[in-house]
Amino acid sequence: MYQATHDPLTDLYNRAAFDNELNNCLLRAQRHPTNHVALLLIDLDDFKQVNDNYGHQTGDQLLQALAQRFKNMQRKNDFVCRLGGDEFAWLAEANNIIAVEALLARILKELQKPVPLEKVTLKVSCSIGASLFPNLAQDAKTLFHQADSSMYQIKRSGKGGCFIYHSSIDA
Repeated sequence: MYQATHDPLTDLYNRAAFDNELNNCLLRAQRHPTNHVALLLIDLDDFKQVNDNYGHQTGDQLLQALAQRFKNMQRKNDFVCRLGGDEFAWLAEANNIIAVEALLARILKELQKPVPLEKVTLKVSCSIGASLFPNLAQDAKTLFHQADSSMYQIKRSGKGGCFIYHSSIDA
């Protein structure tokens, strides 16, 4: 069962576990109107250059180190997974947008710290897109789309930051 729900490289949950947990989070939030779910999509900026310049082993080490940072940062009810490649998802219960902004700031601050690896120390940046249920999205598909659109908004505007969805992105 463990292998079916975890990424073998990072030991984080995998995409299948994420899909299941996302649905469970939304069901809990629907039953308890004060619960809100924040979905953060985290994509490393220019990760291909790490693999090209230092090799795939270093790229794997970087992913493992960042996964460990995520594990150390996550709160009891948070759910962090590796969706694939250099993209991660973070589910968090949040009472309001201020709590989401605080979480985004913590993640960005932690990922800005240099990452010491076997042969090199790297500085990385990431683009994080976020959306909230039920505030902004009414279902899992829309929530994911909105967080993804927000992440690409950051990438288009120069990378290395975060953006919480609002409807003008789709305009």
